[in-house]
Amino acid sequence: MSTSTNAQGQSVKVVKETTTKETGKIKIKYVKNYDLAKGESKVKTKGNLAYTQTVNEVTYVNGVKTTTKKVSSKKVKAKTRVVYKGVGAKTSTLMKLAKCESGAKWKTNTGNGYYGAFQFSQSTWKWVAKATGIKAKSANKASKADQIKAARYLQSKYGWSQWPSCSRKLGLL
Repeated sequence: MSTSTNAQGQSVKVVKETTTKETGKIKIKYVKNYDLAKGESKVKTKGNLAYTQTVNEVTYVNGVKTTTKKVSSKKVKAKTRVVYKGVGAKTSTLMKLAKCESGAKWKTNTGNGYYGAFQFSQSTWKWVAKATGIKAKSANKASKADQIKAARYLQSKYGWSQWPSCSRKLGLL
């Protein structure tokens, strides 16, 4: 900003003004997340509207706007907002379930046809592992995080009835 006096003795002030014009609506993409409880959500990427930002040099003589000259202009593309939507169960509830099912023993293979802390059958594990991208061949060989991910997925699809005895004990059914 600069202020000066012209030949006629008038006060001349030159300022730069920035204007932003937004267009459209923010696009939102929802992504299932098994690490969040059902109903919870978390913004991964904020996103923004497309907009044009213009910088103008504006001249005022004795406080009256006299000229406007565009100095620069830039267009910014819209960015999609990404929101994680929880479809799994809360970790604290799943930890109680694991404690009830197996004493929270993540590597357990009791020989009864059920494996891991949540006591997955091999056929259920194969299906859930494939659906969630888990590589472990059986639950007892999977990490704690992968077993929780698998349990959240199973619970989100079929509810707590997959673990009938412990779900009743914990008041989930």
